[in-house]
Amino acid sequence: MDRKDINNERFWLGLCVLAGTVFCVLFVINARRGGLWTDELFTVWATDPTISPWQLQFDRLRYETNPPLHFWLLYGLRQIVPDARLAGLILNFTVVAATVAAIVMTMRRDGRALLGYGLAILFSLNSATLIYVQEVRAYVLAIGLSAVLAVLVMSFVREGRGWVAVLAVLGAVTALSHVYGALFAGGLAAALVVEGLVSRRTEVWRAGLIIGVACSVPFLIWFMGVHHQEGGTLRNIGWISFAPEHIKSTIDGILRVFIGPVWVLIIWAMALVTALRSPVFRRSGLMVAVVAVIFLIGPFVISAKVPILHYRYFAVGFPALVLLLAFAVNEVWRNEPSRLRKGAAAIFVLIPVVMSLPVSWAELTMKPVWRGAEVVRVNAQACPSGVVRGLTYPDARVQPIFPFTYEYLLRSTGLKVTGSDQVADVSDINCRLVAWVEHNGFISETTDEALLLERLNLTNRQQVPLVIHHHRNGLVILKAGR
Repeated sequence: MDRKDINNERFWLGLCVLAGTVFCVLFVINARRGGLWTDELFTVWATDPTISPWQLQFDRLRYETNPPLHFWLLYGLRQIVPDARLAGLILNFTVVAATVAAIVMTMRRDGRALLGYGLAILFSLNSATLIYVQEVRAYVLAIGLSAVLAVLVMSFVREGRGWVAVLAVLGAVTALSHVYGALFAGGLAAALVVEGLVSRRTEVWRAGLIIGVACSVPFLIWFMGVHHQEGGTLRNIGWISFAPEHIKSTIDGILRVFIGPVWVLIIWAMALVTALRSPVFRRSGLMVAVVAVIFLIGPFVISAKVPILHYRYFAVGFPALVLLLAFAVNEVWRNEPSRLRKGAAAIFVLIPVVMSLPVSWAELTMKPVWRGAEVVRVNAQACPSGVVRGLTYPDARVQPIFPFTYEYLLRSTGLKVTGSDQVADVSDINCRLVAWVEHNGFISETTDEALLLERLNLTNRQQVPLVIHHHRNGLVILKAGR
């Protein structure tokens, strides 16, 4: 390695360290804002360290619509770190660190250390990574596994060597991390088959078939195992529809969270059109195109039968897609004579990263954290009945749909939450706490007190003075002066 190569590696290593520092600072800042929302509270309830592994898998996870790998890992970690949110953040941070290390080590082994540092930066400063590292959910595990699988597959294609068995195992593990993890692994397997047939490389298309089988079998075993359970995994995605408004909101969410606002999308599209004029980009981007079609279009096709469509699900594969694009861009920079096309290809892959900081900050700010518990717990002693009326989703008068959300937050207070389906008068409620609403913008944004009470099935005939504590997507109503 000559002096120029050494200086280049030091420069890229410095950029990688800087990106890691930015990631760590943002991780700490956002973690300090704290709080959990409905889906995270389910994860906390399901992975209660006091239950048995049997209860975890066959009792609580029957409500879950994703494979169980993340829950198993978090359940094990909580045996050591009882605090649920801290355990979740430790697990997520470990996954991100391990993913970055795997990417860099793989590329260094292939003699492409500079590309490895670049890929590590693209992964750690991706909006999906920055957002979902704060969620006590399965996303980050699936994001990391998909990214590592993508890098190892591209290394296998370029080098023509590698442990296909390792790729198969990683594909199976990715499929057990998330439904969209299985979809991404399957798409990558299909891309290998296409690449192998086009390039007439038997070892490549065979590897694609092996990975495809490896990721499909465990996923199908899990799916068939939970499909007929009481509580029905598929029943729990009934809130997703294949209606035009839901499709539009999904597409809007994908663009908003993973790319940026409209003006950024225009620049991104212009860069893509310019990059596609390069035959090098078109050829090197073949696998990316196959994965993108299956991963991005597949859910819309499947949803015509069983809706599984929501923008945040695409977070699982988005960073990995950016890494696949980076491999194509690297080929353009090495072999494309046109500087314009080189620049367009670079811009195309860099725009999501440049926008990741403002996009992730905005998205985390909008996170519907359950803040009402702080007020409820403080007033627990002023509630002789020990019962609080609760409400979450707009179409669910009878609450709690999932009691774990309230039970976890009210542990040790002696309070229980009942539904709001029955009409009650404020004066008849033997508790200072009149009602507690979470994850319901329809009600929490109501400012007219009479309308608010009506929506909560409450009357106030004696005009009892009330105090309303509003927070994002929620509120707590208290009787004043007690």
